[in-house]
Amino acid sequence: MDSPYANELRIAIGVVQKAAQLGQSIIASNDKGTVEKHDHSPVTVADFAIQALLVATFKAAFPDDVFVGEEDASDLRAKPDLLERVWGLLEGIGGDEDARALCRLPESKEHLCDLVDQCGANKPGKGRTWVFDPIDGTQNYVSRKLYAINIGLLLDGKQQLGVVGCPNMSIEAAAPFCDTDVDPTGIGCIIFAVKDHGAHIRALPGSLADTPTRQLPRNSSSAIKFLTSTTVDSCLPNIHEKIARSLSTPYPNVDLLPWVLRWAVLALGLGNTTVWVYKKRARYGKVWDHSGAMLLFEETGGKITDVHGKEIDLTVERKMIGNFGFVAAPKELHANVLETVQAVLKEEVLFAAILVLQISVLRPSKMSRYDVLVTGSSGHLGTALMLSLPSLGFIPFGIDILPSPTTNRVGSISDRNFVASLFEEFTFKHVLHAATLHKPHICSHTNQQFVETNITGTLNLLEVSGAKTLGKLESFVFFSTTSTFGMALSPQPGAPAAWIDEDVVPLPKNVYGITKVAAEDMCYLIHKQLGLPVLVLRTSRFFPEADDDEDRRTAMEDDNLKVLELAYRRCDIADIVSATVCAMKKASEIRWGKYIISAPPPFSNNPGTLAALDRNPEEVFAQASPGVQEVFQARGWKCLKRVDRVYDSSKAVRELGWEPRYTFGKVVERLAKGEAWRSELTVQVGKKGYHAESTGVYTQR
Repeated sequence: MDSPYANELRIAIGVVQKAAQLGQSIIASNDKGTVEKHDHSPVTVADFAIQALLVATFKAAFPDDVFVGEEDASDLRAKPDLLERVWGLLEGIGGDEDARALCRLPESKEHLCDLVDQCGANKPGKGRTWVFDPIDGTQNYVSRKLYAINIGLLLDGKQQLGVVGCPNMSIEAAAPFCDTDVDPTGIGCIIFAVKDHGAHIRALPGSLADTPTRQLPRNSSSAIKFLTSTTVDSCLPNIHEKIARSLSTPYPNVDLLPWVLRWAVLALGLGNTTVWVYKKRARYGKVWDHSGAMLLFEETGGKITDVHGKEIDLTVERKMIGNFGFVAAPKELHANVLETVQAVLKEEVLFAAILVLQISVLRPSKMSRYDVLVTGSSGHLGTALMLSLPSLGFIPFGIDILPSPTTNRVGSISDRNFVASLFEEFTFKHVLHAATLHKPHICSHTNQQFVETNITGTLNLLEVSGAKTLGKLESFVFFSTTSTFGMALSPQPGAPAAWIDEDVVPLPKNVYGITKVAAEDMCYLIHKQLGLPVLVLRTSRFFPEADDDEDRRTAMEDDNLKVLELAYRRCDIADIVSATVCAMKKASEIRWGKYIISAPPPFSNNPGTLAALDRNPEEVFAQASPGVQEVFQARGWKCLKRVDRVYDSSKAVRELGWEPRYTFGKVVERLAKGEAWRSELTVQVGKKGYHAESTGVYTQR
């Protein structure tokens, strides 16, 4: 196959042949050197040996690439006998001459452990990343059933190449098919794909150049052929059978435990549709079970999303925390399958819990006991509130001018009659006012539209809620922005960084800041006139989109910049939600107040520190957060050349009882442990489009 990845493909096929030889050499043994991982899944000497072989080979060929694998070497280092067995297994492999010429082995036992550990610590990101699953289906492997070896190449998180070795699956496999259908000939096969070049299959052994290869046809069936696993207990009980029944297709048809094999078999056409709904929201796919293997199905006409309909994101962490479950089908059938999946979940009264929407998707009635009105429920913060509040004991009702899964009713806050109708229908105890035109809208909306949304809309909500609730409203929380400080935020280079607290007078520099300050003043006026308990939360940046400043955006990786910003001008959206709940509970007592909501800075407010932030921030960061230099160096991250402002949120901590979890120091500790630095909620909310069409970094559809 002629492709831009011909050399990578040649090496991948050669090393898969060697890896298969390793796996098959001990599959018949009663003692496979099995140990149990912390999640109680098994791992064998073959897992360790194959991962070491894969990373040694690809690191020799592509030393600047990143490598991600399932296993780490903690058991090898702790158990010398296990390490000795793995080393002996690697020493004894032979294989085809051309495959042997392509492969590399670890230079020593310590080198072996280092190679395995390197894969076990890395995660996908920018640039070229190889993802390995040395044995997918280890539970099958120890029982001498079907298993697979997976190699995937990602470029900036997008699949470019996938090579799946199937050491004991026949090249002539046919449905119905299951884990025990082992190739009686013992030949096995390799299925591989390069993006935009189709998927192919060949026998596992044989010359790299001369072994016949067959291109797999694109799926053209209009009939759904289901594929699933009935032997894995991570799914919601009985849900897949109900989905299959709703799709009028036999169940299970094809029944396979290993995910990599499921994708390969879908590419072969033995099935064409698979769905997976986890029984717990904390369960996620793992990149090594899917990266590369999914490309096989996509290159034969398949489309893959999660149960939300979101594109699969392979860039977030080692676990795919940006997605929940899978829905895969031929492109022509995918929309119908996705609709059916969501319909079945709704019927099971699980739509809210499973999709983490946790809101009523039925037409609301006067009997509904909604107690919180959330405006802007299709935006970042509104979505986060709608997802989070139900588990905290509230029943939110979301409104927005844009429809979304977290919006109950579409309408504009600048329409006073629309706002009044809501309070006539429901008895809200809290109003969380997040709807606004933001800074990105300056280029697409008029000044008058900013006035109508940010000022008139706020006034409508304040006056209507005050009149309709008759003193029973427990809180009105208005979300403002630290951008209101405007020109107060930008001391000239050479001047100390500005320390921004609630006593600093805002100096807005655009219509966004001006209208938000005016809305804050309107909140105070109506508080005085009607006695409403109103708290203003001036939130710092929390959006996941890239920075709109090109110099900052190109100076360092996005994660690098956002982690640094947590020290002085950013807040995780989960912490903003927790601050909101604190405000809801305290508003009746406090009655009126303004609060900066930003991750508490690790710095102290003194002239020396502020001057040092202007000229040498790296020194200040190192002193404020021990260990930060080691964590950053391990990732190749940089420090800022200058910090011009610091947001002080100590008043919110002190008066609201707010306890943020994603502070700079705590995030550095998470990174040191190899954990995700951002909250799961941030990933769930995801990036939002501020504009109808792609516009710069804020809206990339």
